[in-house]
Amino acid sequence: MVNKSAVVFEFRNATLGYGAQPVLTNLNLTISSDSVTCLLGPNGVGKTTLFRSALGFLPPLKGEILLNGKNTARFTPKEFARQVAYVPQAHHTPFPYKVKDVVLFGRTAHLGYFGTPNHHDRKVAESTLEMLELRHLSERPFPQLSGGERQMVLIARALAQDASFLIFDEPTSNLDYGNQCRVLQKIRSLQDQSIGILMATHSPDHAFMIGTQVVILQGSSLVQCGRPQDILTTETLHQTYGVDVLLFDAPQGDSPPRRICTPVL
Repeated sequence: MVNKSAVVFEFRNATLGYGAQPVLTNLNLTISSDSVTCLLGPNGVGKTTLFRSALGFLPPLKGEILLNGKNTARFTPKEFARQVAYVPQAHHTPFPYKVKDVVLFGRTAHLGYFGTPNHHDRKVAESTLEMLELRHLSERPFPQLSGGERQMVLIARALAQDASFLIFDEPTSNLDYGNQCRVLQKIRSLQDQSIGILMATHSPDHAFMIGTQVVILQGSSLVQCGRPQDILTTETLHQTYGVDVLLFDAPQGDSPPRRICTPVL
C-alpha cells in the first residue's frame, strides 16, 4: 500500500503568493520521503501559502516546485494525487458517510474518469483502517465521531491514496491531550514506511517529539532549517514568537532524553 521508493519534494528559489503580492520569497527547501518536517512560525507568516503552493492551488510567482525533479505544474491532478496527499484539520461534514466510505474516497486518484472502486481499492481501504486500528469504526457515520477519531480517519483516507508525501495542517488542533498524543504517534510511525511528512504546528515540542527536520518561517522568508535539536534554541524561539522559553532534557527510561520546551510565565 505504501510507496517505498525514495521521493524528493523541492522548493527551488520559489517566491510564493497571491497575484502580484509575494508572501514568501526565495524559498529553498527540500523534503525527503524518509523525513518528518515540522513547519513553525507565527500566524500570518505564510504557512498556509506554502501549503496551498505545495498542493498546486497557487502557482509560484517565481522559481519552481519540483517532485523528484519534475515541475509539479506538469503533473495531471490524478498524477499529483498519487504522490501527495493532504490531511486538513479535523472537520465536520453534513453528509453521513460511513467511515469506510470516507477512507475509500482516498482511492479516487487511482480510478479512471468513470471508474468505481474495485475489490483491490476496498482491500486497500480496509488495510489502512486495520493499520491505524480503526476497523471498529468502519460502519460508523463520520459526523458522529469524536474530533480525534475524525482526524485519524482523515489520515487513513490520505494513506489510502498510496501517496509518497502527506501534508498536515496542524493535525492536533482542537484535540484533547490524549488524542494529540495518539495522532502524533501515528504520524511518527509513517516515517518508517518511507512516507514524507510536511506538518504545520504551533508547538516546538512536536518538532522535538517526531521531527527529523524543522523549518522556521518569519517575515517573508525561511529563517532556519535543520535538525530540531540544532535549530530550536531559546534565542530562535524568542525571535520567532516574542516570548521567553526554557529548554531542558527530560529522561525517558532506557531511551535517550527528549528535549522539552516550556514558556517562562
